[in-house]
Amino acid sequence: MNDRGYLRATFLVLSFFILVLLAAWISINSRSFGGFAIFWAPNALLLGIWLRFPRTVAIYSVLGAAMGYLAADIFVKTDLIVTATFACGNILSVGSGYLLLNRLSEGDRKLLGLTSVLKLFLVTLVASAAGGLFGGLAVISFFSLPFFAGWSRWFVTDVVNYLTILPALLTLPANFKPSVWLNTPADDKSTPHRQVKVAPVGFLIAMSAAAFVIGGPGAVAVPLPALLWCAVLYRPFTVACLTFAYGIVSQLGIATGVFLPKPEDFAQESLQLSLHLGIAFIAVCPNILAAVMTSRNALLEEFKRLASQDSLCDLMNRRAFFEEASVLLEDAKTNAEALSLLIIDIDNFKSINDSHGHQVGDEVIRRTAAVLKGRIRQGDILARIGGEEFAILAPGLPQTALADYAERLRRACENTVIRKNGRSISITISIGAVFTPHSDAGIDVMILHADEALYRAKDAGRNRVELHAASRLQDS
Repeated sequence: MNDRGYLRATFLVLSFFILVLLAAWISINSRSFGGFAIFWAPNALLLGIWLRFPRTVAIYSVLGAAMGYLAADIFVKTDLIVTATFACGNILSVGSGYLLLNRLSEGDRKLLGLTSVLKLFLVTLVASAAGGLFGGLAVISFFSLPFFAGWSRWFVTDVVNYLTILPALLTLPANFKPSVWLNTPADDKSTPHRQVKVAPVGFLIAMSAAAFVIGGPGAVAVPLPALLWCAVLYRPFTVACLTFAYGIVSQLGIATGVFLPKPEDFAQESLQLSLHLGIAFIAVCPNILAAVMTSRNALLEEFKRLASQDSLCDLMNRRAFFEEASVLLEDAKTNAEALSLLIIDIDNFKSINDSHGHQVGDEVIRRTAAVLKGRIRQGDILARIGGEEFAILAPGLPQTALADYAERLRRACENTVIRKNGRSISITISIGAVFTPHSDAGIDVMILHADEALYRAKDAGRNRVELHAASRLQDS
């Protein structure tokens, strides 16, 4: 191993040792009967980090984590054999969870699929059950209690903490933007929408406070409607963070006796375990709904894209062009900005189709679209509005530059040649263009005049640019 390898190994051992030690030491303070903690964060943290940062999965990180588990128990003077047993159970729980979750797709690991949260739920059951085997052995050997008492305590504690902590780690975004938190547009700053965005969180805080006032086992479900509202409006990471907060607050309520009197023995503690399990199931619900809403929104976006995009050449279609043009015209009128429209038609396209077939005709359309797309200015709108017809809406283009702009597009297409079956096919286009200085003409009028200019270009021999007289446009 070279110096770089030693440095990486040392970093992994120390970082995971410190991480697990701190998380375990904090969690140990919630221990009750049989040496089991009510809140046990290190397993979920370790599993989440391994899944999000696969390069940290190495024997050195396992060694550091194991040392952290051992050190935390030793600091509170737990019996050394019990400490070793607990450490083995923790490593087995995290390791089995990692092996199972790592077999899922990346989308499932990030909770993006409709069934991703359910898969996570099933994996946490298996991982918690595996780790619980050592918990059962510990209570038999060192506390003279039934195996099931230790196993069930470990199982429930791990399930609750996995399901409340892991989703936040798995959905953690690579960068933080407003769109990370909300399912509404990031640039929507209207007051009503701001109120709607904040309202579910306020409702959740109010319901959580009400749960503490009400008390009793059923009070843990009081925040559920607020969590579901959050799941409808917010993105999975936001929902996972709120669910995590709910889990922490709920477990705090159990630990302080708000939701259930503190148990005095293992028999009474079964009620507490049942309540913990209820928290785990409640935590699953908003995360499932958030995943469903995310999939639904993605599907709606795809439908919107398909409805507004030309499938042949990956450009805006006619319907979307008219929608965008209306918005652009309104903006241009508000800003007193000039607007130009170019209607472009592929010359002799029917002849190309008849002579070379529709596949070649489709290739001509795709190639023409690609050439135009590569030559338009930033901010211009390009769309395919007919079989072989394209439109470009160019805001802010000076009248003196319109002819040169159209001519550059024409020459770019003229220099494009398609070779099929040993034959060369030249592409030429005719362009009709219109300019309006104050954008006071509607899009229908602009298209009418651009079409008139296009017909003149066709009549004059094709492969040319014709401009509509600005005075005629103003008279309209």
